Amino acid sequence: MGYNPLPSDVWSLGVVGFVMVTNRMPFDEKKPNNVIVELQRNRQYVIPPSVYLSSACKSSFEAMMTFDVRRRPTSTQCLTLPWIAPHMTVMP
Repeated sequence: MGYNPLPSDVWSLGVVGFVMVTNRMPFDEKKPNNVIVELQRNRQYVIPPSVYLSSACKSSFEAMMTFDVRRRPTSTQCLTLPWIAPHMTVMP
């Protein structure tokens, strides 16, 4: 079974989107790797108290950063996430 990079791309998209709206990484990169993995697995993101994220935004990031790659949405499925879908238009 070969490596499929697409699920990692979805994870990366979630991380980049999170950084764009919060101006910080979703996990404290100063912590040891084993702690970061547990934070990722348990979806313990660091959202600054001064930043408001709608429930649609939070749930979309949670979906994209789902630790279990089998449960993470595909890039096509991401287009239906609650924070993204309302802004989608179909090209003619």
